[in-house]
Amino acid sequence: MFPLERSIKGRTAEAIATIIFERGGYRLARFGIEELFREVKLLGDAEYQLLNLDPRLRSLPDFLVSTQNLDAAFQVEVKFRSNLYQEVREELAATMQGQRDNWPNTHVLLLVGYSPNGSNAKFFQDYVRIVPPSVSIEFIAEKQWHNQFWSQLPQVADVFPLIKKSDFDLDSVVPFLQELTKLGNGS
Repeated sequence: MFPLERSIKGRTAEAIATIIFERGGYRLARFGIEELFREVKLLGDAEYQLLNLDPRLRSLPDFLVSTQNLDAAFQVEVKFRSNLYQEVREELAATMQGQRDNWPNTHVLLLVGYSPNGSNAKFFQDYVRIVPPSVSIEFIAEKQWHNQFWSQLPQVADVFPLIKKSDFDLDSVVPFLQELTKLGNGS
């Protein structure tokens, strides 16, 4: 995928994540290297390496999310994938392993364009899950049906209880997630 397509998908997924967390009343601070040095989001891996920056900077989580009164805070990385078939999960596991090496307490907000719930998927929680730090990389890459994997991940409200499980306004993000799958190669 071209860096521009990756950037569009990433920024759109981050915008959706912002909406989800803000609707729940959470505070957000953008945290990633792309926020500190915006131009890097358009660089491919080889171009980025030429900058000679500490590699850990590229794996900074996207957000710092906290409750309004700061009694809880979370590092959150946002990942969009068109689907969660085996090869996609293996790639996701490899990507997450690199980040966990540097930021082991990061939660991943995982958004998909094709819900593993199939034709029954109608609501935002059918397209969005949390991968908490307690979920192992091995589990993500494990050979299993994508819907089985998905059903074992917590819903956003299970980890971030200020977000309602039934929020019809948030259901409006579903078409955006579905459209993202049409951009580039779908990953």
